[in-house]
Amino acid sequence: FPVTISVTATVYDPTTGCTSPPSNPITITVNPLPNKPTISVAGSTIICADKSVTLTASQAAGYQWSNSAKTQSINANIAGSYTVVVQNQFGCSSSASDPIIIRTIPLPNPPSVIAEGRTTFCEGEQVGLRVDSPYEVTWNTGEVAKKIVVKQSGNYAASIRNESGCQSPFTGAVRVETKTLPATPIIQKSGIFTLQVSNPTAGATYTWTNNGYRDWE
Repeated sequence: FPVTISVTATVYDPTTGCTSPPSNPITITVNPLPNKPTISVAGSTIICADKSVTLTASQAAGYQWSNSAKTQSINANIAGSYTVVVQNQFGCSSSASDPIIIRTIPLPNPPSVIAEGRTTFCEGEQVGLRVDSPYEVTWNTGEVAKKIVVKQSGNYAASIRNESGCQSPFTGAVRVETKTLPATPIIQKSGIFTLQVSNPTAGATYTWTNNGYRDWE
């Protein structure tokens, strides 16, 4: 609590041995300093480079963090030492808190995706995509596996999570293209000996089979 002091002054003249009447009193109020603050940590002080951890100072009227923040809680995402000074309702500042040391773990590099075959193929075919890594592999499809089998067109990318639980950025996308099959041909008679396709596909090549022997047209 504040302490109030009343101060007056008198003047003594040694040549006469007389003392003046006291001056009008001056009142001085001495406000207390806040207690040294503490910092609580919502999680580990060792974090992946793309994460953050929340630091919260003990309750006060004002806050001044070592990273220039002025809120009670901050999200620390850069390695370093964090301290806080607090102010009370009188505007008096405390001493600095004990430091909290934040350490960051670098992210693993993006893995390489290996296509086990052609990435452009006809409908009904497929290609395996794999990542050769000792770590857990996550694909942008949501699958968690070192290898996936792809049957549809799309962009496919992978990320790995290392032993520290830190996840790499995704790789550049591997593009897979599936081509639409031509329509199933319908054969009909045309005259006595002529067969023709009634729904031809432009530019397509047709294979004719006669008693097990193939003739190309």
